[in-house]
Amino acid sequence: MPSAIGCSVRVVLAPYRDLFTVPGTFKFAVAGFVARLPISMIGIGIVLLISSTTGSYAIAGVVAALYSLAASLVGPQVARLFDKYGQATVLVPVLVVQVIATIALMAAAVNEAPHWTLFVTGVIAGGATPSIGSLVRARWASTLAGTGRSLQTAYALESSIDELIFVIGPVLVTVLATSVHRLAGLTAVLVLTLSGGLALAAQRSTQPLPRRSAPEGTPRGSAIRSSALRIIILIMIGLGGVFGSVEVIVVAFADEHGRKAAAGFVLASWALGSLISGVLYGAVRWRASLGRRLLIACPVFALSIVPLPFVPSLPVLAAVIFVAGFTISPTLIALFGLVEDRVPAAQLTEGLTWSTTGIGLGITVASALAGQVIDDRGASDAFFVSVVSGICAAAVALLAARTLTRSPRGARDLTAIEV
Repeated sequence: MPSAIGCSVRVVLAPYRDLFTVPGTFKFAVAGFVARLPISMIGIGIVLLISSTTGSYAIAGVVAALYSLAASLVGPQVARLFDKYGQATVLVPVLVVQVIATIALMAAAVNEAPHWTLFVTGVIAGGATPSIGSLVRARWASTLAGTGRSLQTAYALESSIDELIFVIGPVLVTVLATSVHRLAGLTAVLVLTLSGGLALAAQRSTQPLPRRSAPEGTPRGSAIRSSALRIIILIMIGLGGVFGSVEVIVVAFADEHGRKAAAGFVLASWALGSLISGVLYGAVRWRASLGRRLLIACPVFALSIVPLPFVPSLPVLAAVIFVAGFTISPTLIALFGLVEDRVPAAQLTEGLTWSTTGIGLGITVASALAGQVIDDRGASDAFFVSVVSGICAAAVALLAARTLTRSPRGARDLTAIEV
């Protein structure tokens, strides 16, 4: 039995080990992990800090929402600069602005400055937040081109890393903010952002070719002209609505049950479920197209969160969220794969960032709405915001089935196990 288990583990991990035989991939994957660990910390960190200084989840939710809104609206424009001038050239100044604005936000919170200062600094910090996940995925697409390795396996790896981040980050920021110092959580965000971001910028050999140096015939204009990308953005808005609302609601739910510090562990259980499914997903050679896989995964994700408004306790909430987490990675991997397949390579960073912009827009609306519902009716009722968001995402996917399942321009996935 142990040998059979060991053999199964080796089969699952083999495609991932093969990715790192390509020079430079391990270094940028590690730097990307460190640089984007803060994405799982910043939202809950803002909520924890501002709710403790203002006493209002509504205000905390609005600041978190404005941060995400700014990141969503400005992100694609910054991503076009990454595509045009290269990651190393653009990343450093963007990081400097982000760090300064985040420090200003922290100072405004602890000094009980007028609420408008929280809103302004939140907007600036969000607008200067680079989409590290898009930068890393663009590096995978560039580095693996012509090597015979599966880009879908690389995207599955990145999705699993994202979920590992959401296992570690919420627990880390919650413990730091509630047990060490109320500023400790966001301070850790700043340290990780700078160290990981600068390490990624220093690796010039694996960055995609800047568009200004690309051959004649490279597409101009914005990637948003793709009809498939616009549909993907709408789906991502719904998913972001789930992610953003759940993040705020879980903190409030734990607070209502007298265990606010447990919020990070509950959120980590959601990410853990997605991490497990992501690792398994990436080891499979899928016969079904990306579009068909999405049409299954997205509705299942929506159904998995329907029980949330009815959970009676933190342990039950953690269990429900853990099970729901298994549907996250298959949905996101299919969506990012569709972006890579439908957007020209020279616009890939922008296309991927538009996708995360959709998530950010969903987070913006849903986190603010959830915060208001929490203040008015309590955490359990606020979970209906999450349920409606998930249903909207599934509805868009099903209504756009013809566009999403249209024959892609890319090659089939090549991984280890065929299903």
